Amino acid sequence: MSPGDAILSKLRYVFGSEEGDRLYQHTIRALGLPHIRDEDDELAFGQQLVPQGGLLSVIGRTIISHALLRGATPR
Repeated sequence: MSPGDAILSKLRYVFGSEEGDRLYQHTIRALGLPHIRDEDDELAFGQQLVPQGGLLSVIGRTIISHALLRGATPR
């Protein structure tokens, strides 16, 4: 499973398919990425969620932790 697929799966599990897809696409566009290619993109995705607060912040921190464990380089 690619990093992008894993993130999308988490978002769909928590928010449902439609809202999960919307959140994923919105965040990808905000980052200027076509998709999540690697651990560094995964890290950037998580960092984009954290400032939104609430459950998105928790999910963002989980994504950040996962990316760092997989070898992402903090910027």
